[in-house]
Amino acid sequence: MDLEKIRDMLEDLNPWWNDQKWYEKDLEVVQVLNSGIERWIRYSFRDRWIRPLLRSDNAWGVRVIRGPRRIGKTTLMKLLIKDAIEMGLDPRSIVYISLDNVDLKEAIERGDISLRRMLRKLIISNLRAHGKTLVVIDEATFYDKWALTIKNLVDEHVIAPGVLVLVTGSYSLELSQAKRELEGRMGILDGDDVGQRFLYPMRFVEFIENVAQEVNDFLKNGEFYGGKLTRISTRLRIFEELTTFGNERVFRFFEQAYDEIGRLAIGHLEEAYFYTGGFPKAIYSYVTENRVPDENYVSFYELLIQDAGRFGLSPQVLKELIKQKLTLCASFETPLSNLQIPVRRSSGGIKNLRIEEAERYLHYLVEGSRVLLCLKSLSQAQVNNARPITHSVAKPLKLTYLDPLMFHSLYWVSRGVKTGIYQVAKKAIRESMLSSNENRCLFSSLYESVVCSHVVRIPMLKYGVYVENYGRGINSKEYADCVAWYFDRGASRYRIVPVEVTTARDIDEEKMIEKAKLTSNYLNSRLIVASRDKMMVISKGNAEAIVIPAALLLLFI
Repeated sequence: MDLEKIRDMLEDLNPWWNDQKWYEKDLEVVQVLNSGIERWIRYSFRDRWIRPLLRSDNAWGVRVIRGPRRIGKTTLMKLLIKDAIEMGLDPRSIVYISLDNVDLKEAIERGDISLRRMLRKLIISNLRAHGKTLVVIDEATFYDKWALTIKNLVDEHVIAPGVLVLVTGSYSLELSQAKRELEGRMGILDGDDVGQRFLYPMRFVEFIENVAQEVNDFLKNGEFYGGKLTRISTRLRIFEELTTFGNERVFRFFEQAYDEIGRLAIGHLEEAYFYTGGFPKAIYSYVTENRVPDENYVSFYELLIQDAGRFGLSPQVLKELIKQKLTLCASFETPLSNLQIPVRRSSGGIKNLRIEEAERYLHYLVEGSRVLLCLKSLSQAQVNNARPITHSVAKPLKLTYLDPLMFHSLYWVSRGVKTGIYQVAKKAIRESMLSSNENRCLFSSLYESVVCSHVVRIPMLKYGVYVENYGRGINSKEYADCVAWYFDRGASRYRIVPVEVTTARDIDEEKMIEKAKLTSNYLNSRLIVASRDKMMVISKGNAEAIVIPAALLLLFI
């Protein structure tokens, strides 16, 4: 297939080649631009990758962006393309290829063209004509040989100075081989040599800054002892002081924050973020229509189930596992043996899922699609030596959903609810919130899930790359729902952030002191307690716990 035929085949996917106002006709891009909801990561990617490409004749790179289905990767790529054009990159030098596109997939499968030959022709042509080229390969994990293709093009010096390749993928199960094949072949863009990034759902602070001007003003104009609240260094310092025994100034800071924006932040967490999560499309709908359309929940569930077959898993078994065992709460504890549900075998008869089979399904949800987080048991030695956390099959796992929308999607759709999900979920959570402590699982576990899924991102905010420096605090007893740690170069030691979550109407001070004793003895850290709306400092002897509303804590992660 010659170059002109390739361009003809891709023309519909690349409207900017012929239309300067292409983005006004792209419904998802229009929705983002009209909503005013901005993702911080867009500007980070633009400044770290596209700007260096335009500034330097020697810059080149391959960057892989992973993230769950429906998280907005495709729209983000189109917004980056819009940015690149506005920054001066010729529209004809930008190529967008979706490997989830039926026509393109069929052309590759028929042998009409290979991905390697296609990219080679396009890149060489664009470099000759424009000197620079941006290539976006969307949903690359739908083509098994994408990483080998890129490796070959780097080794052949086709992907070279002047070339930026952005690759997106939904699942990380396929990336272990890709990491090996692309090792040392990611290039350097203005000192950024981190080849892979994970596109998380939007954090609560990103959500609320876009929808609550009063909170936005507080964060933009506020300081913490000279440091701007918009700086990650200031935010991390706040957490460092929260874990410091006897530190009162950070408590006074949160008292002021509570007086100014506390109730507003709690309201947005419970009334909006608990249902939209960090999924941009759901947030846009909530902001503009004050609702979350069913499609946001249903499509996420259906794509997750449908894609399971690509990894040798049974979609039907996954459905049953989710319904029976993995959606009892948004954050829960289970041994692997509890996932051995009865399944119908192809050979006939019904037998329990074997332990190793159950582990594969769990691996798909935890490592493959990042729906669930596995908070494995943590010891002080592991923190001090920065060793990876391990878990034993014999011990219960602590599992928590990465995002509230993911939980609602799996919880309600697996139970047959496909219409009015937002309203049904809201009613159920309201009833859970008002019930006795024993029946508050739906409400209280959402709090725990949101807090834990944010706390585990603290090391990533410090390092700039995904690291598994998190776990659950356990010694003789569980002393924290989640613990994160990172290395503080200035102090030449690890900073440890232990967080316990409670939505109890009255804080059990004796229980919190018992937990605080363990964080004091084993981690030399004050315990942070994320509450619904309570603020206090509890101390006894060398044990101390600082209680702060979760909605305020989340503003600094």
